[in-house]
Amino acid sequence: MSNKTSVEAFFSQAERDKYSDLIFELLMRAAHSRRPDTTRPLGLYHYTTMENLPAIVASGTLWATHISTMNDASEVLHPVKLVRRAIKQRLGATTNVDAQALLRAMDTECKAIKDVILSGIMVICFSERRNDLSQWRAYGGALGGAAIKFDGATIGSQQNGMTLLPVIYSPKLKREIMEAYVVGAEKLFLERLASLRKTDAAIDVSTMAKQLCEMALEVGALAAPIFKHCKFHHEREWRLVLRLSDADIKRLEFVPRATMMSVHLPMRFGVGKDDDGKPMLPIQAVVVGPTAHPKLHMMVASEILRKKGYNLSKHKVTSAKIPFRPAR
Repeated sequence: MSNKTSVEAFFSQAERDKYSDLIFELLMRAAHSRRPDTTRPLGLYHYTTMENLPAIVASGTLWATHISTMNDASEVLHPVKLVRRAIKQRLGATTNVDAQALLRAMDTECKAIKDVILSGIMVICFSERRNDLSQWRAYGGALGGAAIKFDGATIGSQQNGMTLLPVIYSPKLKREIMEAYVVGAEKLFLERLASLRKTDAAIDVSTMAKQLCEMALEVGALAAPIFKHCKFHHEREWRLVLRLSDADIKRLEFVPRATMMSVHLPMRFGVGKDDDGKPMLPIQAVVVGPTAHPKLHMMVASEILRKKGYNLSKHKVTSAKIPFRPAR
């Protein structure tokens, strides 16, 4: 009887972590190399309602939203089509039977990736733009809203397991990123397989392929939220992305909306505490949205910050330059 390498021997937990990291790195390299303007901005704006501003500042938390309850949740399933297209292209281009085994396994797993994506990925949205009309309309609410400016370095420091990623809008770039991602996963697989065969020629390739493609697609699912329709390119959006862990479940918050329930996870970004020992967010400034009462809202936003302990000489409050247009 052949002494085949066990499933566990293919990838120990440390190796699973290593290979997941490598797959994530190749995905991010592909994204950054194809969108050269991905240097993390010094400041990032989070658009919200004036009603939510006091709670955000006072709690010292931002709420991540489950992507299945976001307005554009259907958009995140688009990368699945791009991945399958890239897989089929590679299947047609390679004659390596081991690579074909991996690619077929990836294609099979893709059919179920919708459940992977929608089962537990949380995001927090930011924009490079401090004064964007479409975002005021989408997120500002009846009172005009507020755009909270955060320190980009602190927000992007991979705290709490979250990763800050630039949103990709170009259809061409999205295709290229997915192609590089598939080719990279294939390369890692073949290198690992060659290494194992030095000590055991009777490797169960199909089982090993399934195990690696599960890791690859789990990592790929984290990139799904950064693909967005090109018509939104003016938003210049960045997103913090997190996969929900078992430990996070107990901290979930559930909020009724007009037509559905939404799911959220409070996240902290430690830069100190207020006088009551509660966390403070890395806020740099606040911009109040288009409103019939800009001076009043600026005063209110200033008092919200001052109550929490922010220094108004360093944390400026300004108003949007877009004229207010009352609803008719």
